[in-house]
Amino acid sequence: MPKIDVNEKLFFNLLGKKYSYEELEDRLPCGKAELDEKPDLSFPEDERTIKIELNDTNRPDLWSTAGIARQLRLHAGGKKNNYAGFFPVLKKRRTPETGL
Repeated sequence: MPKIDVNEKLFFNLLGKKYSYEELEDRLPCGKAELDEKPDLSFPEDERTIKIELNDTNRPDLWSTAGIARQLRLHAGGKKNNYAGFFPVLKKRRTPETGL
């Protein structure tokens, strides 16, 4: 099964909430993952790495820090990503029927 290393500070920033490692272990199964190895606490938070093992290879969207964070955020009832900023705003064309 794939294993990914995620930067702790980035992961919790993307998640929008900081969990204890025990809480994180309880929440990871919703992303078909489990905590493979806890980080070394002797390093500062922005240098720590959390090792996560993914149990489903059919979900490549979860194979990244952002993917796992998104799945956990959605499972906790968070907002879905709004991709509207990535697409141009289309203006309505004037038509004889609507006059717009």
